[in-house]
Amino acid sequence: MGIATIPAAAGGGGLEPKYQKFTSSGTFTLPAGYDAAKPLLVNIQVIGGGGGGSGFPTNNHNTSAYWGYFGDNSNASITGTSNMGGTGGSGGIAATQMYLTSNLTITVGAAGSRGTVATTFANIAATNYGSTNGSWNITWGNVNSGGSGGTTTAGSVQSTGGAGGTANFSGDAGRGTANNTGLVSTTQGTGGSPAGTTGKATPLLGTIAGGSSDTTPVRGSFGIGGISTDGATSTGVEGTGAGAGSIGGSGAVILTWWQ
Repeated sequence: MGIATIPAAAGGGGLEPKYQKFTSSGTFTLPAGYDAAKPLLVNIQVIGGGGGGSGFPTNNHNTSAYWGYFGDNSNASITGTSNMGGTGGSGGIAATQMYLTSNLTITVGAAGSRGTVATTFANIAATNYGSTNGSWNITWGNVNSGGSGGTTTAGSVQSTGGAGGTANFSGDAGRGTANNTGLVSTTQGTGGSPAGTTGKATPLLGTIAGGSSDTTPVRGSFGIGGISTDGATSTGVEGTGAGAGSIGGSGAVILTWWQ
């Protein structure tokens, strides 16, 4: 039985490999000569945006709260550096082949934003009015969560972004002014679909790395996860999850074909 060699031998006018990467939304334009009568076979990778990491003060995170004799409250504040919190999950990856007969619309998912550190809280619940005792409980929730990565699409192919990490703070204080280091709980962001990776988890084969809440990057088969010192940038390639207090990696669409 004969053996076919593709592409054809050099010098015979054979096909050549082509590559195009989208890191922002746009349109893949079908090359001249290709249409419904002559479709173009394209390999496509669609990568969702990486989730952002939450921030939470770990150094000098003293709180102060005050409310009057009748339970009226003014404010509570927290200070410190944002270097610990839940890490963002990586975006998912979808890979397939498509025969294109027309231009392909591409939407690239944005990177998940870094969680901000709020300094003043007004939502304080006071109890035991008129006594020397009181209590307050603050949940940072959306105030301090990392943003989720955006969904990336290439035509009908879709990959969702990773979720951002979260952090929560709670504590107690008496009437007047009091300091309390409070309690910290963090949640790692979940990975996107398909095959995303939870923040600071060992990535499965074929997934993008999640983030890390320390300075050690998490290495995955499709990049390096963000770390807590990334800040407004990202250590990893597109789609990687953010470290605590850091921004995720944006999504991407990668197309390869022979022409």
